[in-house]
Order: sequence, then structure tokens, then C-alpha cells
Amino acid sequence: MAQGPMDFDRVGSVPHALDEHKELTREQFHEILRRLDAQQAEARDMRERALARSDALHAEHRRRHDELAARMDRKFDRQTALILTSWLSTMATLLYLHLR
Repeated sequence: MAQGPMDFDRVGSVPHALDEHKELTREQFHEILRRLDAQQAEARDMRERALARSDALHAEHRRRHDELAARMDRKFDRQTALILTSWLSTMATLLYLHLR
């Protein structure tokens, strides 16, 4: 397969790019590493903040869910008590009428 002029230009620029990297001073190289470390630390910090925010939202959602479940349990208990009271009242009335 024949290579076009674009491929040759691209491949020919690789040694030139490598030569440019050789010209970096030790201080420049360390500065690049410091910047990369700072970017990684910032990204890690952002991830930690996002996780903390997510955990806080999840805890709030769980608290609200538990509160709602407790309210529903109390409502169910009241309704059950009303139903049982009504049923006992009906049974007492029927027993009174039957024994009369």
C-alpha cells in the first residue's frame, strides 16, 4: 500500500517533536510534573466533594423515607385501632340484641 504525502509529513515530524522535548530543562520538566500533580489533586478533590455531596443527598433521602414510613405506620396503627373499635362495638351491639 502506498503512503501519501500526509503520512510522510506526519511521520517525519516525530523526530522533530522528540528533539523539542529533549530541549526541556530539568526545571521545566519538574514544573510540568507539578502542574500535572496539581490537576490530579484538583480532580481527586472534585471527586471527593461530589461523593460527599452524593452521600449527603442519599442520607437525606433515606431520612425522609424513614420518616414517611414511620408516619405511615402510625397512620396504619390508628386506622387499625379504629377498625377494631368499630368491630368490637358492632359485636357488642349484636350480642346485646341477641341476649335481649
